[in-house]
Amino acid sequence: MGVGFARAATEKAIAFARDYQLGGKALIHYQDVQQTLATMAAETRAIRSLVHTEASRAWQPAGV
Repeated sequence: MGVGFARAATEKAIAFARDYQLGGKALIHYQDVQQTLATMAAETRAIRSLVHTEASRAWQPAGV
């Protein structure tokens, strides 16, 4: 559930950065904003991968 919240928050942040204008251009065109969004996306993917890995381990027979 937490991974879903992180993904939704990342998507909302990207949409906001595309729509919101500052200094005549969208926020998404600023390097600091791009870096923050990229970090959010990378961390969300990493967490998702970790959750999937651990969930698959939970279904493995004992001793494997």
